[in-house]
Amino acid sequence: MRFAFYGRMSTREFQHRETSRAWQREVAEVTNAGRGVVVEEFFDEGCSRRSSWWKRPAAAALLAAAGSSDCGFDAVIVGEYERAFCGNQFREVMPVLAERDIQLWLPEADGPVDLGDPEHRALMVLLGSQLRREAVRSRHRVLAAMRTQASEQGRFLGGRPPYGYRLVDVGPHPIAEHARWGRRLHQLEPDPVTGPWVRWVFEQRAVGRSIAGIARELNDRGVPCPSGADPGRNRHRSGRAWRTPTVAGILENPRYTGRQVWNRTGTVRSPGAARRAGGTGRRTDSGEWAVSHAPAHAALVYEATFRTVQGIRAARRSQDGGIRTYLLSGLVVCGACDRRFDSHWAHNRPGYRCRHGRTSARAEAPGLKSVYVREEHLLDGLRSRLPELTGGDQDVVDYLRANGLVIVYLGPDWTLEELQPETASTAPPSGTQLAFPV
Repeated sequence: MRFAFYGRMSTREFQHRETSRAWQREVAEVTNAGRGVVVEEFFDEGCSRRSSWWKRPAAAALLAAAGSSDCGFDAVIVGEYERAFCGNQFREVMPVLAERDIQLWLPEADGPVDLGDPEHRALMVLLGSQLRREAVRSRHRVLAAMRTQASEQGRFLGGRPPYGYRLVDVGPHPIAEHARWGRRLHQLEPDPVTGPWVRWVFEQRAVGRSIAGIARELNDRGVPCPSGADPGRNRHRSGRAWRTPTVAGILENPRYTGRQVWNRTGTVRSPGAARRAGGTGRRTDSGEWAVSHAPAHAALVYEATFRTVQGIRAARRSQDGGIRTYLLSGLVVCGACDRRFDSHWAHNRPGYRCRHGRTSARAEAPGLKSVYVREEHLLDGLRSRLPELTGGDQDVVDYLRANGLVIVYLGPDWTLEELQPETASTAPPSGTQLAFPV
């Protein structure tokens, strides 16, 4: 028989391609020894096993080759089940190959998989269960260890250092075997160039200055923004100018008080999440953070100053002393540029506007005309389109959030669109105050 070998490795940085490919292919060739020869090879690098076969370059090429009229192999063989499949992927791929009269061979089955055989069906169920169990166990072990290292030891657990800090070597790894491999520990240290600007940002905010005003002055002074100061770790950013969300992110980061904080952000594992739902990243609740019990590095701001700044954001009031509320905050999306509308108070009533990327910190002329819509007009339209909701405005809003719906607004016309439930439920509402649990 003619075989196509398929293999996969998760990362390029921490795995050696030739080593990973060699052992997987060796297992495959032991399985088909005396029964055929491998004539084609498909090997994915840097692909998560959660990605479907159609989203892995090599696996997708294999399926395309299997469907061509001049297919050069009779069977597909893998070196290890968990390197090839995850979740329901086996049940998705097997029928596609079977439809084209191509067998699927696994070392665990010692040959071709026959789903008409009760033993093989039981084997597939067992392999899937073992894979899910091991994945869950590994995840919990790693997360528990990282939580302990952050809270008890104040360890820096990787990632980009916050703006205002740089990484310094603080000695060999505490585990002897890792130390023999040359692994080192790193710690945050104030950066002499950017650190003073972090202090300045907190000082300005503590005396009541607006976030947009701080961003404008930083741009006017030519201070490099985080992606401009460290472009190597921020290749996905333009590095051109400060933005108000960048300044707000600095003011919300408790690591500037000298404490190590881990798990401030997480990942929603839904590769198909809609772009309008904010991708797959999310901000975790402050109760889930792991905060070091003692200072882990030099502080750039006092904890009292940090708390004062958080209080300013939490107690933000209007000129008449009241707190303005926006029922549809985060639920209105621009149909022209796909951005969420900003909450905007005008003529003593709540509304929403989109400036298509223009912010108070940037003076560039927008490419599109700004759009504004009053909240009461949207609520009236929702009640007419959803006549089954007989309650008040809050009931209408609760219905949208519970069903993952947003208003896609384009001029006077708008529609309701559904988002992925996983991401829709994790997006924090506008104005959520991030507490600092010390």
